[in-house]
Amino acid sequence: MSVSPKLSTFKGVFTPTIVTILGVIMYLRQGWLVGNGGLLGAWLVLGICLGITATTALSLSSIATNVRIHAGGAYAIVSRSLGRETGGVVGFMLYLAQSLAITMYIFGFREGWLAVFPTHDPLLIDLMAFAGMVIIVRFFTNLAFQLQYLIFAITILSVLSVSWKPFDARWEEINWVGNFGQSYENFWSVLAVYFPAVTGILAGASLSGDLEDPRDAIPKGTLYAVVVAGFVYAWLSIVYAGVPQSKLLSNYTIMQEISIFPPLIGLAVIGATFCAGLATFVAPPKLMQALSLDDLLPKSSFISNNENSMWITSGIVLLAIFLRDLNSIAPVITICFLTTYGTINLIVLLEQQLGLLSFRPTLKIPNWIPLIGAVGCLMIALIVNPTISLLVLFMLTLGYLRLSRKIHDVEEGDRQDVRTNMFLALARWAAQKSVQNRVVEGKAWMPHPVVPIFSEQMQETPPPLLQLATDLSLPKGSIRLLHLHNKKRQWDLRDSLFIQESQLPMEQPEFALRTALQSLHGTFLQPNMLLLDDTQAQYFDNLNIFWRGCLQLNIGIVYSTSIPHHIDPTDCIHVWIRPQSPHWELSHAQQAGSLDLALLLAIQLSRERNIPVRLVTTLQSPEEHSAAEAYLECIRQLGRLPKETSALAFVGDIWHALAQAPSVTIQIFGMPLNIDETEDSATEFIQQIRSHTVGCCLFIRGSGQENLLA
Repeated sequence: MSVSPKLSTFKGVFTPTIVTILGVIMYLRQGWLVGNGGLLGAWLVLGICLGITATTALSLSSIATNVRIHAGGAYAIVSRSLGRETGGVVGFMLYLAQSLAITMYIFGFREGWLAVFPTHDPLLIDLMAFAGMVIIVRFFTNLAFQLQYLIFAITILSVLSVSWKPFDARWEEINWVGNFGQSYENFWSVLAVYFPAVTGILAGASLSGDLEDPRDAIPKGTLYAVVVAGFVYAWLSIVYAGVPQSKLLSNYTIMQEISIFPPLIGLAVIGATFCAGLATFVAPPKLMQALSLDDLLPKSSFISNNENSMWITSGIVLLAIFLRDLNSIAPVITICFLTTYGTINLIVLLEQQLGLLSFRPTLKIPNWIPLIGAVGCLMIALIVNPTISLLVLFMLTLGYLRLSRKIHDVEEGDRQDVRTNMFLALARWAAQKSVQNRVVEGKAWMPHPVVPIFSEQMQETPPPLLQLATDLSLPKGSIRLLHLHNKKRQWDLRDSLFIQESQLPMEQPEFALRTALQSLHGTFLQPNMLLLDDTQAQYFDNLNIFWRGCLQLNIGIVYSTSIPHHIDPTDCIHVWIRPQSPHWELSHAQQAGSLDLALLLAIQLSRERNIPVRLVTTLQSPEEHSAAEAYLECIRQLGRLPKETSALAFVGDIWHALAQAPSVTIQIFGMPLNIDETEDSATEFIQQIRSHTVGCCLFIRGSGQENLLA
């Protein structure tokens, strides 16, 4: 199966590509295309097909000039950029398309053979062609490449043999506008059948492992082949436009009838289709080997063998032969090729848009080229045959999920793709936009707590404060851990959480924490709340001053005590709402304080711990009871709190209410609105509350960035 010596640009890329493109469709369906759409309709179909092919060829060439493409061609390109999972499913689609393309060439061989020998059995002709291809590819691979030159010469001569026709026809006889639907379904059905005519651009890339210089050979050979094929197809459309429409629709071998030397066309059809089949037959086994060497196929060790991959491919082609119709398999080939082409264009578009330093192709193309290619492939696939397109998409999804599970256990060092760089580039872009737009949108707010870890807490696994941070950040939030000691310990946290850790050992933990918070201010995903507990209070000279500095940095404060590991489902979370006597209205001062953050955290804890929330407040007199209840109900409705949320209102001050309220495991309090730098107003408030309560207390001070009503 290996080709030796290494192939040049002309032999390894241009010739197999041009021979594959100028194959069965040119000889047997070019006239049929003009018969359906006329000259203008044929040019429109050709323009769409060549547009997709040309953009993909340019994208492929750009990639080829950036990296050395290893064995596997398109699979190697996709897997290197989007990972082996994506490369595996796209590679399998390409493998299927190439295998079915072999069958298409065999069907074309049969139609050409029957034009010369009409009495021969069609199935026998198919099997004879299949057997001949297998024998040559298996035992005489070099012969397949040598025959390319002969077939290429015959193809050129056959085109020249019909080139006299436009000069023989009168302009009034030219079929300018056809009638799509007369012989087939519609414009898009015709396009689906015709599209395989331009799908040979990966013939050279598929042999990347056998090329002398893939980086130089693939762009040159592919682009030259596309240009030459485009001129040939455009000229043949002019040739057929002077032929009566009825003949074009009824006679697939019309090219032989209008040739000045008909035997040449018969020989060309037989030779071109057979040789195109040979050139294509070389590629699928190599692609299958590349997939199996990366352990992406079942029984990869068996398939990776040269002979085994060859025989498996042969078996698939043999089964497809019994479909018996070129038009029936052409749409499947079209969709599979479009999937591959669209992915290649998408890779180039992503890498160029992200401005990755690793993407430095010597052939640079504008962003609109891969964009047109990617969007065009998607649209045409859905329009041509939605059923097959959705089926292919379903197969791709299943394949991706299977390979993702299969590759999950592979060590990170074994991954050879650039997805990590892509994600980092996206993160940098998002960070730039976040920093530029300083307006915080309430709908986008979610907890991003920062948790300082001191040396005494290293004995806990994990510390209770970290468990609280986990409850507040689930399911897909982020936590930043600040290790303010010389040792660093890893804890087993939830996989869904995004954990960032920093180590900042200093003799003065308060100064270290203050420095860390200041450095994080203005960064992307900056912490929006600081979690502290009783064990950390000893490290601060004045908590009031420290908290004041946090508020200036738009960082909320959550100070906890006695955090429970387990909560009874019958329990409840009490959220103490500051009284609004005598006017029970939701004021701006209330929102700018701690109400929003307190209720948002209560909702999060309620979801995670599966316990209800109760709103509690105090009143000056019994006459305010109805107004207070309405006020709490307004908070519940506007804040979209769970329907299980209840409310309590006590007459008297907070100390009387604490004595009368039911005992619960978690109680949430708002800190004083004004935290003075010289007075211990906040710490005194905390001490007083703790003297009147049992269980866990959370003391909240919002940053002003939270919005319960968003």
